[in-house]
Amino acid sequence: MRYQPASAIDTPPLARSLAVQRIPGMDALRLLAVLMVMMGHTGLIEWSYGLHVLLVFSGFLITRMLMAEHERTGTIDVPRFVWHRATRLMPALLAYTALGAVYLAVRGTPVPWWAMASVVAQVHNYYQGLTGGQTHYLSHVWSLSLQEQFYVLWPVILLWAWRRGMRLEWVITGYLVGVWGIRIFECLVLHLPDEYLYRALETRSDNLAAGGLMAVLLRKQAWTQAYDRLRRWGPALLLLAGVFLRLSVLHRANFTYKYVFSLALDPVLIALVMPFVIVAASSPSWLGRALNSRLVVAGGQGSYGMYLSHQILLHGCFSVLLHHHWGHGAAFAVSAVVVACMGHMSFRYFETPVRSFLEARTSHWFQRRQTPAQTPSST
Repeated sequence: MRYQPASAIDTPPLARSLAVQRIPGMDALRLLAVLMVMMGHTGLIEWSYGLHVLLVFSGFLITRMLMAEHERTGTIDVPRFVWHRATRLMPALLAYTALGAVYLAVRGTPVPWWAMASVVAQVHNYYQGLTGGQTHYLSHVWSLSLQEQFYVLWPVILLWAWRRGMRLEWVITGYLVGVWGIRIFECLVLHLPDEYLYRALETRSDNLAAGGLMAVLLRKQAWTQAYDRLRRWGPALLLLAGVFLRLSVLHRANFTYKYVFSLALDPVLIALVMPFVIVAASSPSWLGRALNSRLVVAGGQGSYGMYLSHQILLHGCFSVLLHHHWGHGAAFAVSAVVVACMGHMSFRYFETPVRSFLEARTSHWFQRRQTPAQTPSST
C-alpha cells in the first residue's frame, strides 16, 4: 500500500497535519498521558487512562515509522528498527534501575534483584504477572517490556503482510480480534489472575495495535475527509468518548466485564478520538497554540523521563508535602513540576546524548554490503 500525496489545495487539513515530520499535539498527548498516570498513582483520580493513551499513541507513531520506511525502501530492516527502539528506551531505563537500586540500598531497603533482572531481559511484564504484581520502584516499567516485545513482533507482522500483498487494515483488525479472543480464553477458561492478564503481551498489545490500525486508516483520504467533516463536533465527540470511558470504569470491579469488554473498548475509543486532538493542535486558535507551546513541547519531550522517575520522585515529594500539611492538589502540582524538571534534564542531558552516541557508534552494523554487481566500476 503506497500513499500518493495530493496537492495542498485538495489535501484535507488532517492529512496535511499528518504529512509533517512532527505531528501537532504529539507532545501534548504524551505530557497529558503521563500526568494522568501520575494523578492515578497519587490517588487524585480513581482511574487513569494515561497508560492506555501512551500505548495507543506509541502504536500509532511506530506504525507510521514502519510504513514510511517501507515506502522509501520497499522493505523493513527489522534488526535496525529494534535496535533504534532499544537505544531510545533502554539507556534511561537501565540508569533508573541502577540508581533506584542504589537508593534502596542506602536506605537499607531490600533490593528486588529478580525484578531488576527481568527489566534488563525485557520480560518484566511477565515477571510482574507471574509474581502477583509486586509493589516496588520498578512496578510501573512492565509497560516498557510490553512495548519492546511489541516492537520486535510488529515489524515482522507488517512485513509478512506486505510481502503477501495483504491489506494492512484487515491484518491489524485480525490481530486485534486475536488478542481479544486470547484474553477472553485466558480469563474465562484458564482463569488466569488479574496481575497476568493486565500485563501480558498476548492480552494487552491490542492497545498498541489499535494505534497502528488508526495510523493505517489515516493514510486513506476517505478517513481524513471524514474526520475533517466531523471536526466541528470534535469537542462533543471527545466528551462522549469520555462518558463512555467513565461508564466503563464504573463496572470494572466486575472481573469478567473488565477483561471481556472494558479493556477492548478503551483502546478503540482512544484511537478514534486521537485524530480530533491532532486537528485541534493544528488549528491557529488559542488551543492550537497552547498545545504546541514551548513549555508543552518540552514537557512532552521529557515525558519518558517523567514516567520512569515518578515512582520514586513523585511519591517522595508528594509524601513529604502531605506530611507538612499541604493540600493534595497543591502537593501534586509541586511534585509534578519537580518530576517534569527531572524528565526534561534526562531528555536533554542524558537520553539524547547517549542515543546519539550509540547510533553513531553502531550505524555501520546496519549498512548493507554491496555485492560485486552493485559495486560501481572504476574508471
